[in-house]
This record gives sequence, C-alpha cells and structure tokens, in this order.
Amino acid sequence: MTPWASMFGTEYALRNGADPLGDAEFFRTALFHLLINSVEVKRTLEFGASTGRNLLALGNILNCALEAVEINPVACQELRKHGIITHERDFLGPAGYSADLVVSKGLLIHVDPSDLDRAYKVLYSATTKYLLIAEYFSPTPVKISYRDNVGMWKRDFAGEILDRYDMKVLDYGFSWSRDVYPQDDVTWFLLER
Repeated sequence: MTPWASMFGTEYALRNGADPLGDAEFFRTALFHLLINSVEVKRTLEFGASTGRNLLALGNILNCALEAVEINPVACQELRKHGIITHERDFLGPAGYSADLVVSKGLLIHVDPSDLDRAYKVLYSATTKYLLIAEYFSPTPVKISYRDNVGMWKRDFAGEILDRYDMKVLDYGFSWSRDVYPQDDVTWFLLER
C-alpha cells in the first residue's frame, strides 16, 4: 500500500490543508495567475490533488470545472466539500480521464523512478490541450530525504515528458520561496499538446 493512502497521507493532508482563503492561498492564486495567463479551458484535472488547494486557486482564475484524482480518503472528503469532482484512487491505475488542463504540482517528485514512464503516459493521455508541471528540478536525477524515508526525487520531469511525447513548451519559470508570492522552490512548465 502506498503511504499516501494511509495515515502518512492523512497527516500530509491535515498539515497542508490550510484555509483556502488565507494568505498562502492568495499567493498560490497569484502564482497560478502568472502561469496560466492566456489559456482557456473548460475542465481542469489535478492528479494527486490532496485537499484541493491548487484546484481552488485555479478556480479563482479559470471559469472551468474542477476535477481531482486523489488516493487519500481524508483528502477526498475535503475535495468533495469544495465541490470538486473527486476520484478516490491511485493515479497510476487504469486511465480514462481527460481535461483541457492537467496539473501535476508536487506529485511526480514522489513517484518512484521505476513508475515514471507510466506516470508520464497517464498525464499525457489525460490532457487534451495543456499540461502544467510544477516540481522540484534537477538536470540530473537526485534522491532527497523526506519524512519517514518516503522516496522523493528531483529531476527534469518536463524534459523527460518532452523527450517521450509530441508536446511544446508554452512557458516556464521558477517559483522562489523568497518571492513576493512565495511558494516552494519549484520549476514550472506549461506544455501544449
């Protein structure tokens, strides 16, 4: 069983499920506004959405349906409270979802490298237009320590997707933890199918 479906994932959801109207969410909304400045979408789907903070921020910007694939039952309850269409399951399971905008923010860093090809296929197959990747970046793969020794990796996720699939880069940038709109230090890429 993946740790994200157990108490480990529940503790993460509770620790990071802050009030969606607080300062942190203002900064998250501001970041997404910078990233998604010119796309038009009818449906946004996030894999590994936890309590929906990214989706709620995107919902402040885009007039679209919000959908999530999340494995943790407590996080799923929170998603449903916010009216987000929720699929409670492992995102690496059988596919079948599609959306104009597919989001992976802080998800791929937790995927074991042996499962990355499958993860990339799920993300690519699900998007009909855009793929937003916001993850910790390293030009060469690096394993880093994380709580309770759960695997976490930095690598060029977007570059690896571009090597495998016919997509183009619309925009990219770096979110700095010391910026005016602070988030984690992640590199983001907006790809188009």
